[in-house]
Amino acid sequence: MIDNVAVVIRASGERTEAICQQLLEEVIPTENITLIHESPFSRAVQRTCEIGIEYGLPWTLTVDADLLVDVHRLRDFICEAEKRDDSIFFFNAIMIDKFLYMKRQGGVHLYRTKLLHSALPNVDLETVAIRPESHLVRTMNDLGYPNDVIDISVTLHDFEQYYRDIYRTIITHSIRHEMYLKQLYPFWQELAQDDEDFRIALWAYEASQLFTVQVKLDAREFLSNMDDILEFLGVNEKSGDVDITSDIVHERTTRLSNDKRLLKYTKQLESIRSNPRRNPRYWIFRLGECLSEAGKYIQKNATQL
Repeated sequence: MIDNVAVVIRASGERTEAICQQLLEEVIPTENITLIHESPFSRAVQRTCEIGIEYGLPWTLTVDADLLVDVHRLRDFICEAEKRDDSIFFFNAIMIDKFLYMKRQGGVHLYRTKLLHSALPNVDLETVAIRPESHLVRTMNDLGYPNDVIDISVTLHDFEQYYRDIYRTIITHSIRHEMYLKQLYPFWQELAQDDEDFRIALWAYEASQLFTVQVKLDAREFLSNMDDILEFLGVNEKSGDVDITSDIVHERTTRLSNDKRLLKYTKQLESIRSNPRRNPRYWIFRLGECLSEAGKYIQKNATQL
């Protein structure tokens, strides 16, 4: 067992909430795991710091409830963090994202507990930031406590989720990762033939192109009429039962970590994200946007002739 880590699971009704905790309990003592339901997310970040300080263990690990942790790799992640400089405040692992179909930073976050006393006063509870945790990490960087990335794929993200949460996720992605989704759309069409999750993703993306939606990441503050939307789509929501084991999670993580198409998308999409203006796809995408807007303008004025 890993007994030098306090774990905070941050939940908001995800389908994988219970199985997320069950997987962690295979390697973390149950008494070291705390499940919280806090809103807004900035309050969850604050509670994470408070809970970590209360436990007083060397490390504080945060896990969002939409993650399936590969517990076989979690120990390697923590062991690697222990080798790094003790001024480092925050460690990111790598997660495999189902819908962006790539490896990316995020998933589990590991805090050095002794630095949480300095972090707690810097949690931003006042402004409505879409990424309050990132804001805290940047603030701590400015104070001389850096963050680091450990290149180990530790979690699966957005697997086994409710359809309503998949819909919300894709609407959010359409705002934050617009160029990504343009490229992924044909691939989703292929995957949707065998996976209903991707059919929901396609519908959500198409809806995002028709309407301007002001989204909030917190599921409790998202569209209140998701039941009506699912009924309109002719979809019955999934049951709350998730039948998955740590061995299955490990097998999926290992297989996808070496999936050639996933690695290809990871390389392409990270290239766009890191320096979009140097990527030809960026300018093609922007040209398409301009032509689309010009078309709308012409159509609007044509009706007035």
